This record gives sequence, structure tokens and C-alpha cells, in this order.
Amino acid sequence: MDNNELRSEKLIRNTVWSIIGYLGYAVAGFVSRSLFVNYLGEELTGISTLFASMMNLLSVAEMGFTGAVSIHLYQPVADGDERRVSALIHLYKKAYQAISVLVFAVGMAVLFFIPMFVKSELDLSLLRWYFFLHIVRTTLSYCYIYKGILLSSYQVEYKKTNIYNAVLILTTVVQIVVIWQTASYTLYLVTAIVGTLVTNVLTQREASKNYPYLDKYKEERISAEEKKSIFEYIKAASVNRISISVKTATDNMITSAFVNVLVTGVVGNYVMITGTVDKLVSFFFLNSAPAIGNMVATTDKDSQFNTFLDLEYIAFWVYGFLSAGMLCVTTPFVRDIWIRQDNMLLANSTLLLLILNFYLGGTNFPATVFFEVRGLVKRVPYMNVLNVVVNLVVSLSLVKWMGVNGVYIGTILSLLVTTLPMTHYQVLKHHFDGKFVPYVRLYGYYLIVTILGGAACCCACGCIALTGFPGLFAKIAACTLVYNLIFLLSSFRTREFRSIFALVCRILGRK
Repeated sequence: MDNNELRSEKLIRNTVWSIIGYLGYAVAGFVSRSLFVNYLGEELTGISTLFASMMNLLSVAEMGFTGAVSIHLYQPVADGDERRVSALIHLYKKAYQAISVLVFAVGMAVLFFIPMFVKSELDLSLLRWYFFLHIVRTTLSYCYIYKGILLSSYQVEYKKTNIYNAVLILTTVVQIVVIWQTASYTLYLVTAIVGTLVTNVLTQREASKNYPYLDKYKEERISAEEKKSIFEYIKAASVNRISISVKTATDNMITSAFVNVLVTGVVGNYVMITGTVDKLVSFFFLNSAPAIGNMVATTDKDSQFNTFLDLEYIAFWVYGFLSAGMLCVTTPFVRDIWIRQDNMLLANSTLLLLILNFYLGGTNFPATVFFEVRGLVKRVPYMNVLNVVVNLVVSLSLVKWMGVNGVYIGTILSLLVTTLPMTHYQVLKHHFDGKFVPYVRLYGYYLIVTILGGAACCCACGCIALTGFPGLFAKIAACTLVYNLIFLLSSFRTREFRSIFALVCRILGRK
């Protein structure tokens, strides 16, 4: 088996296990969310969504350290240099110990400013108690996980994923029982805290079992030059890392502060749907990062460029199909099957903006993976700062005029004028030596195909009068048939299609 097929097989195995586990969690998660809305109320739903966004903002303390260590691990892992790997993991351990302390300290400081972010009738002391429990969970998420990065670097991500998903499903089931029997948000959060700690301990044990040399060489330390290289990357990555977290959190914070916390909860329900779908698909691209890191270390640029175009082709097909499908079925699913409350529905215009954001982010995944694996963030350290500035200026300018739509117009516009073009430019210019034309041709062609396919799906679903489960299944079937037929007919003669088809045939034939 050649290296390409071995990498592909590991990628597929990691992705399949990730999807299987996450599907189980997604089912439990939707049940949990439905009970949460009905038993704990719309206001607490919005507060929970807001606090989760604020915790994401606290994660800026990580400052890109995981990415920096991952990039420096690819070569020693490929070379079998156990001493150097152990030295990098020791550095990672020390960093995460410091990060957990910093996250807790900053979280406790923010605790006193909660009234600035929440328009709510709930008692302030209760809000602060809930926020404190969120802080504890976020802090514990950094404990006992530093060895887990090796499972990703050795392309056996599925071992870590299986632990994570198994505990997450069990935790969610317990939370469902807690909500159903007690309607206690405190017990709901305590359950999540226990689940986070168990996940990290089990991941640590799995890594120790697979790589015992970590204890054998635990006294190894990286050289001063390599430490300097890591921290130079972190200096650049930290700015972008902070900016990404700020942007992710500010959408909900602006909505809560300038509209109201109830709208935050309604949007949160829809974002849970798009986020779940995005998570399932992104497993493929996230799991591809170690394989691409190995490829960059061992193959030529032409092979890497063809792989890049193959990944872009997959992204356009999958994210285009899912965007068209969600545009047609999300509101019927929320209205007729899941939440079943008319006051928890979003306007079609807002749904369209959410899905456009989903599509643009998804089709940017392949370029982002190459961008991060090659450490190109050092060339544009302020890319995401510009993204945040554009997002905040546009969102704050439009929110009072257009409500939540103004917030997401800011999000989309900031992506279109900063992150998306700048990421692609850096990858094509500095890694692929200026191969712009093949990529621009591919991007433009499949963007047109996506628009035509999405329009055809909307027309087909508009002819379906059924409601409930029959209507949902009928619309899903219509979108699946119409969109994929259009995309297949438009691309089956391309090199990308032939490449992926041949790889799948080889893997299935060997099996």
C-alpha cells in the first residue's frame, strides 16, 4: 500500500468513526435541546447560548498553542523521532497548565460584568452562579488533555474521537433525565462538568497506553531554536486565534445586548442545526490535517496541489448540497417536528444568511487546512483582526436598523472581504507558487453550479404540500436527487471527480 492510500485510509477511518459517534450525540443533543426549551424556558435557552459563546471567547487563552505544537510534530512523527516528540509534548503540558489557570482567572473577572451582557429578568446572583459553572467546565477542559494531540498527529484521531463521543452521548442522556426529572439548570451544568473531566482523563490514559515512550523520555526538552520557532508561530497565531474567538462570541453578544436574549435563543436553535451539520462534515477536513501535514513533509508540490483541488471539489459538492437542503427543510423541521413553537421560528431572510455563512465557511475549509499546516499565519498575523473589525463595524451599524439580520450581514461581509480571499491568496501564492488560474476557474464554475442546484431544490420542494415527517422526508429526497444529479452531470468529466472516484474504487476493491 503506497503512502497516499495509507493516508487516505486513515483519513476515511478517522472520519467514519467521528461521524458515527457524533450522529449518536446529535440525536441526543436535539432531544436535550427540545426538553431544555420546554422545561427551562426560552429565556434560559438564550442565556445558555450566550454563556457558551462567552466561554468560547475565553478560549483565546490557548492562543494557537495547539496549532503551533501540531505543526512542529508532523516532521518528528513522520521520522519516528520519539525524543523530540516527547520534548514537544512536555512543552504542551506546561502551556496547558498555565492556560487553565489563566482561563479561570479571566472568567472570574468577567463574572462581575454579567449585567452588561444580559437583558434578563432572572436574579443576578443566579446568573452569576450559572456563569461560574460554565467557567469551571471550560477550565477543566484544558486539564489532562496534552497527550491527546499525539493521537491526531499519528492519524489515529478516531481513538480520541470515540472516547469523546461515547462520554458526550452518555453525558447528554444524563442531562435529558436531569431536565425531565428536576428542571435544574445547575444539575445540567454539573453533569457537563463531570463529563468533561472524564473525557480528558480517558484520553490521557489512551495516549499513554499507545505511546509509552512519553514516560521513557519525559525528561527530554526541545532546543532553544525550536522553542523560538514555536513562539514565533504563536505570536502570529495568537492574534488570529483571539480574533476568531471574539468574532464567534460577538454575534450572540450583540444580539443579546441590542435585540434581546430571547432572539439569541431562537437563533441558537437554528445555529445548533447548521452547527451539527457543519460538525459532521468538518470531521473529514479536520481529520485531513495530519494527513496533509505528512504529505507536505514527504511529497512534491504537484501532488499536493492536486490533493488541494480534490478537497475543494468535495467541499463545493458537500457544502452546496447541504446548504440547499437546509434552506428547504430547516424551518419545517423546527416548526413541525422539533421545537413546535411558532415564536421560536426565524424569518426566511435570517435563515438564508445563516446558511450562506455556513456555505462560505465550509468551502474555505481546504484552504484553511493548508494555511494552518504550512504555518502561513505568520505572513498575515492580523488577518482575523481585520475580520473582527469589519464584523463589528457592520454589525453594530446595522443591528438597530435590521435586527439580527444586520448582525449576520456583518459576519458574512467580514468573511468575504478578509478571511476567505486572504487565506486562499496565501496558500496559492506562497505554497503553490502562484497557481491562481486553475483554482479561480474551479471556484467560479462550482459557485454557479451551487446557485443553480439550490434554486432547483427550492422549486422542487415548493411543489411538496406534505407536512410533518412525510413532508420532511419528501423534501430531503427531492433535494438529494435534484442537487446531486445536477452536480454530478456538471462534474463527472473533471480530473477531480476521476481522482476521487478512482481512490474510492481502490479502497473498496481492497476491502
